Amino acid sequence: MTQSSNQYNTTVAAIKVKGEQARTFLQGQLTCDVKNVTGTHSVRGALCNTKGRILTLVNVVLYQDVLYLQLIKSQIAATIKSLSKAAMLSRVILTETTLKTPIDFATWHDAQLQDGHVLIYPETRGLYLPHQLELDKKGYISFDKGCYKGQEIIARMHYLGKIKTEFKLFHAETDAPLTPGQMLYDEKQTAVAELVDISEKYTIGIITKTPCPEVLMTDSQEVIQLTPLQSG
Repeated sequence: MTQSSNQYNTTVAAIKVKGEQARTFLQGQLTCDVKNVTGTHSVRGALCNTKGRILTLVNVVLYQDVLYLQLIKSQIAATIKSLSKAAMLSRVILTETTLKTPIDFATWHDAQLQDGHVLIYPETRGLYLPHQLELDKKGYISFDKGCYKGQEIIARMHYLGKIKTEFKLFHAETDAPLTPGQMLYDEKQTAVAELVDISEKYTIGIITKTPCPEVLMTDSQEVIQLTPLQSG
């Protein structure tokens, strides 16, 4: 089995959000309710664009009375850029920082993915709606808080829309290099699934419009054997 070609499987870092209005600022940017973040309770959330598509996924943490956004390092610069204008208006300072306790990224990532928590990478930034990844069922979205970027579309999808895809977890057996955002095909070379995330242990998360066959192929007809997993 070859290694995943996901070059962004590296490490988790953080953005320090400093300022008197930091909590209010994040409340207007993220899908989660930042009011629920305490020194002993973190909250998962998404930063979306105005079309309701996910730019990045974060874990909001309070440490020594300062809020931090934990996310993969490869998304730090783009996330700070996306937040910078609103941060300036709120007099909030955003700075990249490292985690106080380093983690084994490969082990952490695989455990997270087996529980149904994907990562968003630079190449999948802005591709998916929260409901496509079942974020509404996993505590990433508050439907009781006020407005945030993309809120109108996300709420409309939740109450009035119908998602035509399903999010599924599998263990993959293949010699093919796999990359998040990659389309996958059935034996007739019809695109039936899209790869959202993959761990170094070849746990994969995909979205599919049809019941997913146990064997998929890449666009170069390399075979991927799938074993279904159940998310936590």
